[in-house]
Amino acid sequence: MSVDAWHFIAISKNSSGKIRLSLDGAFWGSATPADSSIFNSTAALEIGRSWGVANYNGWLDEIRITKGVCRYDTDGSITVPTAAFPGS
Repeated sequence: MSVDAWHFIAISKNSSGKIRLSLDGAFWGSATPADSSIFNSTAALEIGRSWGVANYNGWLDEIRITKGVCRYDTDGSITVPTAAFPGS
């Protein structure tokens, strides 16, 4: 990621446990861990930290967490939103 620029990061997990990462609409990679229960944990969700070790030094905006729907269930490119997320 470049400094002083906005980026769109999408992380998704589908019903079969496949986890995907996209940056600015481009597919970066995926993994299907044998046990992805870490993402179903009751532990606190930390946004802007690397596993509780390193802090992110920057701004976060338009954070969207959706439970029960995999919004980006593709190994291809995704459309980067051009407007704010809807309220529902």
